[in-house]
Amino acid sequence: GSTHQVPIEIGSTQGKALAIR
Repeated sequence: GSTHQVPIEIGSTQGKALAIR
């Protein structure tokens, strides 16, 4: 959510997507 935490949030999103698949 924070400007400097964008990469962290993207990684979390990808991790969830992989978990769903």
